[in-house]
Amino acid sequence: MEKRQLGNTDMMVTVVSFGGIPIITRDYELSIRTARRAYELGINYYDTARAYNTSEEKIGDALKDVRDKVFYATKTHLRSKTEAERHIQESLKNLRTSYIDLYQIHSVDDIPTLDRVMSKDGALAALEEAQKKGYIRYIGITGHRAEVLIEAINRYPFATVMSPLNFLEQSHAANLLPLCRERDIGFIVMKPFAGGSLVTADKDVQALVGAKSSGEMAKLSVKFALSFPGVSCVIPGLGNPQEVEEAVQAGEEFGALTEEEKQIFEKLKTILVEPFCRGCGYCLPCPQSIDIPAILRALLYATRFNLMDRARNMYAQQAVKADACVECGVCEQRCPYKLPIREMLKSAREVLTQC
Repeated sequence: MEKRQLGNTDMMVTVVSFGGIPIITRDYELSIRTARRAYELGINYYDTARAYNTSEEKIGDALKDVRDKVFYATKTHLRSKTEAERHIQESLKNLRTSYIDLYQIHSVDDIPTLDRVMSKDGALAALEEAQKKGYIRYIGITGHRAEVLIEAINRYPFATVMSPLNFLEQSHAANLLPLCRERDIGFIVMKPFAGGSLVTADKDVQALVGAKSSGEMAKLSVKFALSFPGVSCVIPGLGNPQEVEEAVQAGEEFGALTEEEKQIFEKLKTILVEPFCRGCGYCLPCPQSIDIPAILRALLYATRFNLMDRARNMYAQQAVKADACVECGVCEQRCPYKLPIREMLKSAREVLTQC
């Protein structure tokens, strides 16, 4: 697989790398096999975060004997210096390493948050001190709003930026990405499937949009993201060895989209209109143990793809149903897309419960 330099760092990373969110909900043995399969197939860059529950530990266990052959990127979503210092030490322990290649300030999506993390006692100060001590090598930032990330890189020489780029979210390609390219800042694409990962495993859905397989959809999504000049790598969330194999194949075969392939995305655009859940998992864990992405995926099948029987079967398999929601709002505070999750769960309960 092709490797690209990650901005002005010394890291040459595989164009398709490992996103560590899905293994949050996978059992330990499967998670280990998934991360290890990625390594066996050549992936050398692993992205995780303190907010991703056991993801760090699983990646650390899977790759402990090949640490010198891979790059680790993790993140803190906490905003103060003291909290970030604690997270750095926890990450080092979980990943079974003495240093982390890239530590990122996670989900900075408004100016007040940016001001907080960059203040004298903010998270950035902790990362800078850790960098001086050799605990981390490079400092990055992640977020979902181009204008905030532009302000961030105008204020501080971050080594990398991570942001969405996909067939539904292209605004960052117009302003943020060219600026990163101009300043030699690594640009890491999150959410390359734009929610397509929620639907492409289903043959009925593939038929609706004209795709032949989930592997084809993965390939097309990767091709789309990597077609933009300045993109360093894409990090699709990978939850099992088959997904790893499809993603790696996409990374090995990407090229320009054909007109026929573009039409698949156009069909998806007409279906995936807001609000819809991308399945990123940032809302988890739910205090009531609701698998929010899984339930909202079933709702998507019912309301956007008219696959009611399939959707109700998916919902029936959930151990904790939508009616367990106590409307605490924690999920909505975490959601980077500010989705009305509580209302969406109510809709799921109404639409998906067999009468």
